[in-house]
Amino acid sequence: MKLAAAGGGTGGHIYPALEVLRSAEEAGWDVRHYGSLRGPEGEIMREAGIAFQGFASEPVFSLRTIRGMRSLWRLQQAIGEAKKSLKSDRPDVLFSTGGYGAAPAAFAAVKLGIPVVIHEQNSVPSRTNLLLAPRAAAVCTTFLSSETSFGNANVIRTGLPVRKEIRSVTHSLPETPTILVVGGSQGSRALNQMVLRASALMAETDVRWLHASGKKLYDESLELKAELGLGNRHDLRPYFKGKEMADAYAQSTLVCARSGGTLAEIAAVRRPSVLIPLPIAFADHQRVNAEEFVSMAAADRLLEADLTPEKLADALKGWIDSPDRTAKAQASLAEWDILDTVPQILKILEQAAA
Repeated sequence: MKLAAAGGGTGGHIYPALEVLRSAEEAGWDVRHYGSLRGPEGEIMREAGIAFQGFASEPVFSLRTIRGMRSLWRLQQAIGEAKKSLKSDRPDVLFSTGGYGAAPAAFAAVKLGIPVVIHEQNSVPSRTNLLLAPRAAAVCTTFLSSETSFGNANVIRTGLPVRKEIRSVTHSLPETPTILVVGGSQGSRALNQMVLRASALMAETDVRWLHASGKKLYDESLELKAELGLGNRHDLRPYFKGKEMADAYAQSTLVCARSGGTLAEIAAVRRPSVLIPLPIAFADHQRVNAEEFVSMAAADRLLEADLTPEKLADALKGWIDSPDRTAKAQASLAEWDILDTVPQILKILEQAAA
């Protein structure tokens, strides 16, 4: 069985594909990944020992601009290059996790008659996935609210593939209240600044912080931490890599984050959360993602436009001071979470190939 995956641009599109490829390889499948030369997927896949082929694709934001027209022309070129690679590699099925990194290989596979299974990580489908859905063998979804977004396509809610290291994190909470802060794969300046100022306001609260600022934003965050006089109880790091992320979840009692693919991990480890959606996300999908968790009483949602350190501190203390509320959140997350995501997806890929 030959499996190709396609996706990239951000970690939310890359890591779900990587988890499926790893499991497929363990089952004896021949695996490879297609993506963009612009995103981090090439480095991530090569570090994992997965064969990678990149194409010169980039986001197509608007066809009304010269930049947009240039991006579309590059996409057409990349689709041509992807067709050549697919003809040479001859995969039995292609698994697409979306993003501009997926588009060349996914559209090329459709043109060549190779079965395509797509995965939608968010509540609001991406443009690539909406275009591919009518011609896909199956559409795998994560959020309950996205199940009706694909018309007559074969939609199956599988959940989002979560790394095994994170899946292994115990659901019981440590005794010391600990807030884990993650701002997505690139970090977030606005989130970093609000969190550090909220930490200063909560100086008298018995709480620890584990805070990943993002590699590019670490130095400025460290400077603000020193300016605010935050000591060792606020553990600031550039990022959590590999097992460090699982260890951070294990030490946490509460998560403060954006609301992209991180939500599947938050559900897997059964932590309540305070969510601050990325305001520029496509179709405001992070806000809609967060609303699903709010409706389950598993999270609070704060909008960045009217966020203050005081509001953030109040929301965080609201969870720390409410063990019963946390227990109810954990029960809701257990009901929402899907434990056998990867085996389900592998079965769907086998059926599509057949």
